[in-house]
Amino acid sequence: TDSLTKNQYIQPTFPVPTFVTDTFACRNEAVPFDATTSNVVQPATYTWNFGDGTPNQAVTIPATTHIYTVDNLYTVTLVVTDVNGCHDSIKHQIRIQHPHAAFNDSVPLIGCGITQMHYRDLSTGLDITGWQWSFGDGASSLQENPHHNYTVPGPYIVTLIVTNSAGCKDTVSDSVFVP
Repeated sequence: TDSLTKNQYIQPTFPVPTFVTDTFACRNEAVPFDATTSNVVQPATYTWNFGDGTPNQAVTIPATTHIYTVDNLYTVTLVVTDVNGCHDSIKHQIRIQHPHAAFNDSVPLIGCGITQMHYRDLSTGLDITGWQWSFGDGASSLQENPHHNYTVPGPYIVTLIVTNSAGCKDTVSDSVFVP
């Protein structure tokens, strides 16, 4: 009898997905997701579920971006499928939190030719790490709750920019009357 032997082997594959992303990011900004360190036989498909109700995104390149429009804690799932149809998944959480800038003011001291205003940060959001005040008269401060002396009474536009540890910023401006 005749026989034919072929030396082709079925090579089992075991994809091992991994990805890198920020754990804290800004709303309405592109968040990068990078799965280039996944151990997978190519060609492969990377299916992303960003946890926010948007449709799954299946791509053949391992890096992508996504924009979250609502502050929340999301679970991101990546499913990697290799050339043989074998697949595995991994999950990571990401917090989307945009700060909301707010402040109030008070007049603790009125003296001869000087009015001291006290500004109090009322901003909300996680991990606010920076404050940038502009007092409307050319002066500024990086303190959380600054005092400022005005020498001329009248209306001023005071602006506060707050920044959180993810680099997200919010700005508020208000008209303040100095007596």
